[in-house]
Amino acid sequence: MSVAIVSSDQMSNRKKIFIIWGIPIILLIGTLFWGTYKKGNVDNKPWINSEFGIVPVSVPKDHDFTVTTLDNQTLTKADFSGKVLVIDFWSSWCVPCKSEGPILAEVYDTWKDRGVEFLGVSIWDSEDAVKQFILENGIKYPNAIDKSGEITVDFGVRGIPEKFIISPEGEIIIKVIGPNSKDSLEKILDEIVLENFRSP
Repeated sequence: MSVAIVSSDQMSNRKKIFIIWGIPIILLIGTLFWGTYKKGNVDNKPWINSEFGIVPVSVPKDHDFTVTTLDNQTLTKADFSGKVLVIDFWSSWCVPCKSEGPILAEVYDTWKDRGVEFLGVSIWDSEDAVKQFILENGIKYPNAIDKSGEITVDFGVRGIPEKFIISPEGEIIIKVIGPNSKDSLEKILDEIVLENFRSP
């Protein structure tokens, strides 16, 4: 009986192939499944849900990150110290993300002066498509493109849209899966801001 020996280079190549091809396919299938089977949408529009799902955080709570935004600014978790940070994983080709885009833009405009920052991370997207999406939805918060998928894998993202909320102390405290309504997202932020910025 022969035993196949796989070199470290072969393993590395297989990992790259999985990141480039396997994960986008999984996310696309997950997105289609969510939109097809999730009930309770707003105004009877498919893909928009008045409910959201808070699930256990899939990464260490002190997990760090580094992204390069569309305007070539390098950002890490430390740049948002003292603020509540909402990281939104999305794509311009994702139907629920398209529905949620104007909601996020509106919520950000409402909360940006209340100690809340947003950061968008687009997955496997073209720069032109991302810029067009941002322009059409009036999004003013920074956005980056995770072309390799490494940031997405590091955060344990399994579907889009998906959000991670980080406390002013830099701890990942909430993971939200699926699209949000304005009310559902603001309810989460209201509770977090009240907890972290209440007067002594």
